[in-house]
Amino acid sequence: MIPYLDNDTIFHKANDFLSKYHISFDCPIPIDLIAEKSLGLTIFPVTNLERYCEVHGGISRDFKTILVDEKQYKPRIPN
Repeated sequence: MIPYLDNDTIFHKANDFLSKYHISFDCPIPIDLIAEKSLGLTIFPVTNLERYCEVHGGISRDFKTILVDEKQYKPRIPN
């Protein structure tokens, strides 16, 4: 069963996450870089994912790959 989290709990969990992975709290938050560099995930752009599956993205069964419609994904070049 997926636990219910109230807004206050979500806020605190988000702040804890940012404190660990994005100390500056600057916007925009580079969630793609955090996912790849800090969490070890792979971002995999998929051609026409939205068109054929009617979703913008998803996650693989093993929770190691984030699938995203290639039109929605603009990779960053790290500084």
